[in-house]
Amino acid sequence: MNNNREAPDTIRSIVIAVLFLIPAIGCDHERNPVNRARLDMRTFALAIEAYHEANGKFPPWAIGPDSINQSDIPSLSKESLKQFSNLVPDSPEITNGMTKNGIFRDPFVGTDTSLSYYYRDSDWVIWSAGPNGRYELNLDVLRTSMELTSDLFVDYRYDPTNGSSSTGDLIIFRKDIVY
Repeated sequence: MNNNREAPDTIRSIVIAVLFLIPAIGCDHERNPVNRARLDMRTFALAIEAYHEANGKFPPWAIGPDSINQSDIPSLSKESLKQFSNLVPDSPEITNGMTKNGIFRDPFVGTDTSLSYYYRDSDWVIWSAGPNGRYELNLDVLRTSMELTSDLFVDYRYDPTNGSSSTGDLIIFRKDIVY
């Protein structure tokens, strides 16, 4: 009889342990670059919205020498950098993931490459190269799309069920964020 009573207690203990471990594993952004990038992307999105609120427009984006990344992947323009950087809260939790310019870095590309950013009309998109370190989403795709919505970019998104090195970018759109 004691064995039958011990089994539910053991199962209950295992379930409780798993319930406590799941959030710890899922929220450990210091050891999980995907979670870290997503957290930084959301904070970056809030700074973009604050810039929009203060200036009536989104911060300019650029490619090439006018962008802070100086590459063919869109990022913040150099002209908007100072004003934009002042909108990002100053805390160790946030500044650990910054580039030398004070913008959120892409943890999958390089130590001084920022997250990518593009806007058109009243929509914006922020993305990271994802665990494979290669950008799937690019300016040509963005310019030819009818809208900047997640439904149209499913082929470019990182899918965590395919393993940590699967293709795809981490992407968030303004329309996906609930404020």
